[in-house]
Amino acid sequence: MESNTDKLLTDLIGKIDTLGKEMKAEFKEVNNRITEVEKSIIKLDEKIAGIDKRLSNEETISRTAFGAIVGGVAITAIKYLFFADN
Repeated sequence: MESNTDKLLTDLIGKIDTLGKEMKAEFKEVNNRITEVEKSIIKLDEKIAGIDKRLSNEETISRTAFGAIVGGVAITAIKYLFFADN
């Protein structure tokens, strides 16, 4: 009777060891994938920062151009309204 119990315990210990090794392998794979996702997030953050800088530059250029156009129109209107050669 005791040998059956010893055999069952040995089998259970073997299965537990096998499951433990499989779980370690799975956790390692999960950690690798998490690392890949973190790298992807870092790359996306860098791209977003680059896009944000470009949008900021475009906004500055657009405001400057709009200001120049409005200023030019104002100066032209003032010139023709007040300094017209009649």
